[in-house]
Amino acid sequence: MPADVSVMHDEHLKGLFEKYWQTPQLGALERMKLYKLTWDLIGSEFAGRHLQYEKFYAGACSSCATTASAKHRGRPSTSWSTT
Repeated sequence: MPADVSVMHDEHLKGLFEKYWQTPQLGALERMKLYKLTWDLIGSEFAGRHLQYEKFYAGACSSCATTASAKHRGRPSTSWSTT
């Protein structure tokens, strides 16, 4: 996959790109945009920050484990206690 859309400015490279990257469902340029979007969602810095947010949303792992462990042993946890 080319690094950017500048491949479309050279007629020879544009022809090769369109020949080898198009599919029956998508043209080569649309497919490249889809690949770039997919990379932004799963492989970029944005995706890394989102993954960390999801991982630590409930709090620090140690406090979540302590709370879950106390609840499992039948002792009420201060954050989960309803009594």
